[in-house]
Amino acid sequence: MTPEAARTKALSLGGKFMKEHRQIFDAFREDTEFTYLTCSEVQTWESYPVHHQRLLNLFATDHSFRLSVEAFGADYHRKHAADLTEADQRYPVQRSSDYFLEEFAIFSCLQECKLSVMVYPGSFSTLTEIVSGQHASVPTELRQLIVVSLNISRTLRKVVSG
Repeated sequence: MTPEAARTKALSLGGKFMKEHRQIFDAFREDTEFTYLTCSEVQTWESYPVHHQRLLNLFATDHSFRLSVEAFGADYHRKHAADLTEADQRYPVQRSSDYFLEEFAIFSCLQECKLSVMVYPGSFSTLTEIVSGQHASVPTELRQLIVVSLNISRTLRKVVSG
């Protein structure tokens, strides 16, 4: 898929996710304030390229961090593309690593703006490792995040929607 087609598809999938799951967040609106921003919006911020470059440099120089990011991507692709050979999985793992570094730069921007609680659909082992202090060389903005991992099940969707 071309980068333009991938961007269009990603924005569409994100919009679909928010539309389908908004009632879950709305159920907690009385107790919690949620801020909805798109990643593409944050990527236009002045601080984004600074954070992204710092993470690219860290990925290139910190073996432990790089292994964690790559392992998460490899695990995901192993589950979702079991029919691919190890050699064929390298490219998607590289693309996933690129994506994760972009996402971490976005999280850094948000934390810098005091939006420090990230509600993440599912769990992300590298992010969990970062906030628990396992990667000391990771920028402070990421280490200071509060991460809430969601396990969105059909049962929860039924309970929330009535």
